[in-house]
Amino acid sequence: MSTRNRITTTILATLLGVSALGSVALASSLDASQLQAIRVSAEQALVTAELQVQGSKAVELELEQGQQQAYYEVKLLGPDSKHEVKIDAVDGAVLSTRDKQARGAADKLQGVKVTAAQAASNAEKLYAGGKAVKVDLEREKGQLLYEVDVVTPQQKYEVLVDAASGQVLSAEKNR
Repeated sequence: MSTRNRITTTILATLLGVSALGSVALASSLDASQLQAIRVSAEQALVTAELQVQGSKAVELELEQGQQQAYYEVKLLGPDSKHEVKIDAVDGAVLSTRDKQARGAADKLQGVKVTAAQAASNAEKLYAGGKAVKVDLEREKGQLLYEVDVVTPQQKYEVLVDAASGQVLSAEKNR
């Protein structure tokens, strides 16, 4: 491996590495060409997953690197079920769907008026060329919000989006 490739790999691994909370599951082996090959946005993957599992709402998304391809893992909640859908990050194809019963799963969605796709889009708009690689619905101090990790070629950011209004509450660089 050339010095230039090692430096590029090191920079990408640093940018895309695991955050302080260990929340980004993007493998550090994702190289520059794989990152450029990603054609499907987080917003598109979230919409595809919700269409795949009618009546459910996406609550979490992570960009991951499989053995053959990068993919989005989307977790959804339905009235009495949890679902996991994997979406190819290059062509948007549904790779797999997994379902399981979960009584009262949708209770977590009470008060959520903004979709995960809208939150990802709002966060990406803050940074030119930024890609949302993680979206997670959380309750923090009684407030429902989406935590969105956005990666640009230069930096990784954590953006908090209000799940009721879609307003960006904060945005900061991850270290």
